[in-house]
Amino acid sequence: MFRTVRSRLVLSIAAATAAGLAVPGAAPAHGPHPQQSAVGVTRLVAALEGGNEVPGPAGSPAVGDPDGRAFETLRIEGNQVRFTIRWTGIGAPTAAHLHLGAAGTNGPLKVVLFSGPLPTTLTAVSGSVTVDDQTLLDSLASDPGAFYTNLHSAEFPGGAARGQLRNVTAIS
Repeated sequence: MFRTVRSRLVLSIAAATAAGLAVPGAAPAHGPHPQQSAVGVTRLVAALEGGNEVPGPAGSPAVGDPDGRAFETLRIEGNQVRFTIRWTGIGAPTAAHLHLGAAGTNGPLKVVLFSGPLPTTLTAVSGSVTVDDQTLLDSLASDPGAFYTNLHSAEFPGGAARGQLRNVTAIS
C-alpha cells in the first residue's frame, strides 16, 4: 500500500513541486478553493509540529514530540490519495492519518495513510491509498482546513506531530 523512499528522492519531488510555482496557502481572490486542474487533481500540504498535538482524556497515549517536525503533501485524483511525508526530530514513524477536526481539537480518524513501523534509517515516506468515500474526498477538496494530519511514533503513540491541511494554489 505504500513504498518508502530516501530523502534524496523526496527532495527531488519537493524541488519539482517548487519549480511548478506552487504556493502553499495562497487562494484566489474569489474565495478559498483548492488548486485543481481540468482533470480534477487537488493538491494539499501540511506543516506538522509536535506542539500542535492535542492531548486526549486522562490515560490517553503520549502526544506531542517537542522536537518533532514534518512536511506532508497530498495529491488527490479520483479516489487515489498520494502522499509524501518528510520528518525530522521524530523517532521512526509507526503510522500517519488524516482526521476531521479543527486546530486545537481532536477528531475522528478518516484515512490511514500508512500503519506499521518504518525503518529508523528513513526520514521520508511516499505512497498512495484508495479512498472510496466520495463525500469525504469532496470535503477534503472544498474545506481542507477542517482536516488535520498526524504522524505517530512508538514514543508518542497518540501523535508525534500534527498539522492542518491547506490548499496549494498554482501561480498563473
